[in-house]
Amino acid sequence: MFLCFSASVFRNKEKSRTHFVGMLWHHIFFVQRSFGVFDPNKAALFKGKGYVDACPYSISSEVTAQDEMPDPYYFERGEHRKDIPVLGFEGYGQCIDFNTEETRKEYDDLARGFLEYDKNCGLALVEMGVIDRDYGPKTMEAPMIEFLETKYFNESVVDLTNSVDIDQWLKNFAVYAVMINLDSPMTNINNWYLASTNGGDGDWKIVQYDHHGVLSKSMVSYGCDASCAPRMAYWPILQPTCSNFENHEIMGRILNNEENVQKYLEFVQEFVNILSTQNIIENLYDYGNGIKKFVVDDPWSHYSTLEEFEESELGRNSQDYNTDSSPFLKSMQFRLQEVQKQLDAIQEGTLPRDGVYDEESVCPDWRDASSEDYIPDLNDKDDNSLSNSGSYVESDACVSDLYDCTTAEKCFDHRSGMCAFDGKILTTECKEALTFCKPCFPNSRCSSGAGSIIVFNIVTTVALVGLSWCWIVA
Repeated sequence: MFLCFSASVFRNKEKSRTHFVGMLWHHIFFVQRSFGVFDPNKAALFKGKGYVDACPYSISSEVTAQDEMPDPYYFERGEHRKDIPVLGFEGYGQCIDFNTEETRKEYDDLARGFLEYDKNCGLALVEMGVIDRDYGPKTMEAPMIEFLETKYFNESVVDLTNSVDIDQWLKNFAVYAVMINLDSPMTNINNWYLASTNGGDGDWKIVQYDHHGVLSKSMVSYGCDASCAPRMAYWPILQPTCSNFENHEIMGRILNNEENVQKYLEFVQEFVNILSTQNIIENLYDYGNGIKKFVVDDPWSHYSTLEEFEESELGRNSQDYNTDSSPFLKSMQFRLQEVQKQLDAIQEGTLPRDGVYDEESVCPDWRDASSEDYIPDLNDKDDNSLSNSGSYVESDACVSDLYDCTTAEKCFDHRSGMCAFDGKILTTECKEALTFCKPCFPNSRCSSGAGSIIVFNIVTTVALVGLSWCWIVA
């Protein structure tokens, strides 16, 4: 199913009342459509907001020095918050500084509430509305608090299988992994609801929302590491998290036994089959053509003309997917191919390293039998061969006329993610002038490869044009 959420701003009580009633019926419809007929006395939908993964919160001296509890908390919405300045694109840096200060204020109030509720994560998060009951009776808060305290935040609990609707969670993990959705429970534990239709008795379910960052280089860079963006299509399905999943608060307590792993892989295959065979991609192309004239006029669009949008986002050659703009449909089609290759290799017993990755590895390339490129601490050692792979070296072969090739250092750097383990340049931008610059990087494995590399600074993509969608699993 496809689900569209819209946000509205209401300026008077009459509209707010109408909005509340509308959202109430929306939630009722959503729960029944997703999970079937339910008893409203035993059903609830809780929204997990930011900072959930940060509990227990650090208590600073500033927090303990305040006698009275804030009312309202700063992380709540309302007129008590500082007005957001409108600074435009040129004020991006100032916006980051503003957001950092606002985040500090929110965190401090979270810590105050955590202290007020006797450092009890489950009780504090539910009472403060950080885990917010959007639908369902207030009596459902007790089972949510119990789940959080006795299971989720209990470090002695190493397996959540019997506390949740395990098949439903594994299906969601399959979607997150295929679509590389890092702004989710898969990485930073964000953008999710928890739902129950059985009074919270071992049936907690995941409900996804906010998919703007799927298959997006900018989100991959932000959510994990900049080196992951160029090779994101090769992300291993057996390590769908940023780093080792065994240490992840959620994944490590779900994909911790062979039965769950096998079910997860079956659901990955099922999802790939759905996207590949049920006309989904063609429908998305139709949708893209339907909105293209509006996308170009969007102030956040990085396409200045309709032709640029059509060539990048609606083109049919998925082999040129790896550009700074992260074209959604091309990226998805290439990713599906790589996921299927992994599934086939697992079935045939030929998956490199048997899908077992070093604990320190960050977003490894599933095709690589080595771990050298993916361990940050190893990459930072001065005596490692990786450290000078992107060094520009002037020589008889690299004359001063090629000085502009210094801007292409990242394309040859083994740590950047652009120069793959097999000596191939991954990004489209880096391929366009390789012939000119490779003599200047004799220490790089990619300097002996064929192809081309463009001579200009590599930039990070900031948006995925509006084709957000999700598969809501039953």
